[in-house]
Amino acid sequence: MKRLLLGILFVLFLSSYAFAVNTVTTSVDYYGKLVTVQVVPDAGTAWDSPAAYTNGLNVAAILFVPSAANDRLVVRDVAAGGNVIFNDISLDGGSRVLYIGRRIKPYILKADCTLGTPANVRIVFILQ
Repeated sequence: MKRLLLGILFVLFLSSYAFAVNTVTTSVDYYGKLVTVQVVPDAGTAWDSPAAYTNGLNVAAILFVPSAANDRLVVRDVAAGGNVIFNDISLDGGSRVLYIGRRIKPYILKADCTLGTPANVRIVFILQ
């Protein structure tokens, strides 16, 4: 748990290497054994887990840092019609964390989400 919280703090305060995936900025950071995948949405339509991860990602937690109050994030498993893993609205604009502890193939469909300023949103998958 301590390692997970430290990882969240590192992600919020450190810059990272970024590469484009489906018109969404994604970065992968390594902190010892802790690996994070950070997603910054833009005007794109969807984001799915990188193709290199054919078996999905072993996700410990999802951190959602909204751009404003009432931002909503919906994360599905595998595809647009997949099971909903994370569905949360930040009523006060504060960060939200969901501890998952299982292997998933995250998929974010922009139509499912309500994001005030997408470029200011941070979605972080903390891997186990």
